Amino acid sequence: MSSPATPPPPSRRWRSPAVDWRPKARWLVAEIVVVVAGVLIALALDARWQDRQDASQERVYLDQLAADLEVTAKRLEFSETEMRTTMRRASNLLIAFDDPDGADRDSVAEWVAWVVWYQRPGLALGVARSLTSDLSVVSDDSVRTAIFGLLTHADAYRAFDEATFDAFIDYSNQLRPFAPMAARIIRYLGPQDSTLAYYPVLPFETDRRVAYSLDVDSFLRSREAYTVIDGLYDMAADLRAFQSSMLSRVREVQDVLARRGIRGESEGDS
Repeated sequence: MSSPATPPPPSRRWRSPAVDWRPKARWLVAEIVVVVAGVLIALALDARWQDRQDASQERVYLDQLAADLEVTAKRLEFSETEMRTTMRRASNLLIAFDDPDGADRDSVAEWVAWVVWYQRPGLALGVARSLTSDLSVVSDDSVRTAIFGLLTHADAYRAFDEATFDAFIDYSNQLRPFAPMAARIIRYLGPQDSTLAYYPVLPFETDRRVAYSLDVDSFLRSREAYTVIDGLYDMAADLRAFQSSMLSRVREVQDVLARRGIRGESEGDS
């Protein structure tokens, strides 16, 4: 009996030699990391440069704002002083009405010249208004809030000033029968632009401290004149109070800027 045939050994398949991808993978990852890191560093440097540019631009605007506020504050302070003087002169006149015969004629005429003096300061708020169109320039929320509050108050002040000035013109017109120069004052004031720093209420060739032609006796015995002077006193008092309130708003913004080391230069107001 023959033994079964031995099966042939299985044939071996050819295999490619094993390749180790780990070094190449590490190199690829390292290269990606380098590229990403480079991009991130570039972005960070660009952002830092932009931040510096923004900060520089913000500083320029805030310096200009501080300078404007300094000018505005000086104008309001000067106007407040003028309005206080007007109030004192109006008060003197109201007292003179109680004793027409004992009143000094020259003083009365001088006081009348004062009570038709209407100080109208211009508010230098151009930079503040320009900032509201692009508040992204301002990074400090407290500065933004202060600017908005200032401009809101300034708009109310402007409306009040215009209404008060109309009343001033009306009162001055009523003085014309007693004070001939009142007509010259009104004509001089009428065409002026309300954006000017102030209204010079007497023609340049005169001095408001010098008494001008006035029918003092008729003036001091006129109930209508008394009512006009009383109205001018109230108008000056209201205007001074509103200017004081406006000045307080300006000071608030100045204080906010000062906390950031920004102060307006002490310049003379032209």
